[in-house]
Amino acid sequence: MHPCWREFVFHASARQTRERERVKLFYQIHCLVEDLSTENIAKLEETIAPFSAFSSIEFLDISNEELEPRHNYYKLDPLIASEIKKLYLKLNAFSQKRFSKMIMCRFFFASLFPQYDKMIMFDVDTLFVNDISESFFIPLETHYFGAVREKDLIAMDRNSTKDLYELRQMHAKSIGVADAFPNLKEAQILFDNYFNAGFLALNLKSWRKENLENQLIGFFLLKNEKLLFND
Repeated sequence: MHPCWREFVFHASARQTRERERVKLFYQIHCLVEDLSTENIAKLEETIAPFSAFSSIEFLDISNEELEPRHNYYKLDPLIASEIKKLYLKLNAFSQKRFSKMIMCRFFFASLFPQYDKMIMFDVDTLFVNDISESFFIPLETHYFGAVREKDLIAMDRNSTKDLYELRQMHAKSIGVADAFPNLKEAQILFDNYFNAGFLALNLKSWRKENLENQLIGFFLLKNEKLLFND
């Protein structure tokens, strides 16, 4: 990820003018940013202005820079910021060059947004052609999140666990962590559950109930380099 990379989270509440099955919806957008310029903030606010009757945007900055007070621009909780930095420094050199510490925020959504039981997370480069509230209202029940299976494996002719295993082994060697690729059993789990992390419907209520935040962090610390692409 790049220094100005952004990640969005979305929450729909029942008020204002957009409707779903006669229930009025309001779209609250939270933009996770790192050193985002005032010019780009203004551009995003200008973009959403025509839809202000049923939507609004807020910014949560994860950088260490001092911020000028703004009505919709907030600083990350210092304790969470410290944990994100610690986890980021656990990444191998390749991952630290490729990603910003923004990817670590995904561990902490339940803590970052305690006011919500459910939300949608998506990368800033996601393009929507229709209303996304349909994804928000998909019943997740006891599932931690909803996601779409990744099709890149098929596009790369990786049609089996063995193919994926060899691909991960090749990547591990190319980034200097030759002993850190998954074994065949782990590769089977990856192959069966390979999903796109760029758009997720999150069941934060279930995250809190099962203490998923700490489980994810523990898994990351245990596997770390075996994950290779840590986003």
